[in-house]
Amino acid sequence: MVWVDTSVWIHFLADRTLYASELQRLLAVDEIAGHELVYGELLTGDRGGRVKLLAASQQINRASAVPHGRRSRVRS
Repeated sequence: MVWVDTSVWIHFLADRTLYASELQRLLAVDEIAGHELVYGELLTGDRGGRVKLLAASQQINRASAVPHGRRSRVRS
């Protein structure tokens, strides 16, 4: 599972080849995880594709939030 940061999504949505091809491959095999804060950042800068972006974000695995002060183990 790969967690994708806002900057990578911005390049992907702008169809920059280097990012688009690899992210599309990972999306096709359901290996992408996202977080609500990343989606919030993307929606803040959205220029008209909000409905499409919201629909797409619902199909991506979501990373759960960890409460402040609590540690979480990352599994590999």
